[in-house]
Amino acid sequence: MNRPGTNPVHGGPRLAALEAVYRLYDRFVKGLNLFCRRGCAHCCTANVTLTSLEARYLLDTLPRSVRADLLQRLATQAGSRPPAAPLTTNKLARLYAEGRTPPEATEVANAGRCPLLTRETCPVYAARPFACRCLVSTSDCGVSGYASMDEFTLSLNTVFLQCIEHLDANGVSGSLAVLPVWLGRFPGRIPPPATDLPSGLAANSPLTVLMVPPEHRAAMAPWLERLRQAMTPGQPAGRDKTQNRIAAKEETYGKKPAR
Repeated sequence: MNRPGTNPVHGGPRLAALEAVYRLYDRFVKGLNLFCRRGCAHCCTANVTLTSLEARYLLDTLPRSVRADLLQRLATQAGSRPPAAPLTTNKLARLYAEGRTPPEATEVANAGRCPLLTRETCPVYAARPFACRCLVSTSDCGVSGYASMDEFTLSLNTVFLQCIEHLDANGVSGSLAVLPVWLGRFPGRIPPPATDLPSGLAANSPLTVLMVPPEHRAAMAPWLERLRQAMTPGQPAGRDKTQNRIAAKEETYGKKPAR
């Protein structure tokens, strides 16, 4: 099995940065008192949204013999009604910052259970997309029907989603049922941005504003610093362009959009 982030042909520094961001979030989750445990798969559906960088990371963890079968199952499970293209987190943040109302959310069709599940466990757990990682719960969501988490965790999840999209700012986002299948047409690489994206995919955007409520600023500050370091692994002390971009956005979070 390949180790993601080690082959420069498969994304090199960006995959290494994504892996570092994943590890950082796992560190945060370890400090939470969660109900989630092995064999708990109520939230594991094919309605997961991920970036093309995350999809490449996931595909690169699979043996070739398994990858083709997985792509076939995803294509079959997507069905005849492809999911709508997502409004990415950074685009949503920009709309709010500009005082604009985001479009009505499209009802998400049930794409069924995640095709990766094997006996209620995830065989690619270490490489699962962030949308899977951040869907944590302090109670049994199989009983309540939804995940329970505190407000700060929701804010932190949003910031991580924004940074992960920024790492893949020239890529796309889409559903687990669509994106890996499309990406599978480009073995070993992430294709350049396309204007003729298939239904269900949307172009990513870089960070323009961080969505952090004023009441979470103090607690968020150390995690932003850790994110800066995670997004530029192996770099010496001091900030590069990616770190400066996050730093610049700290001035805007918590402010009300202009009317």
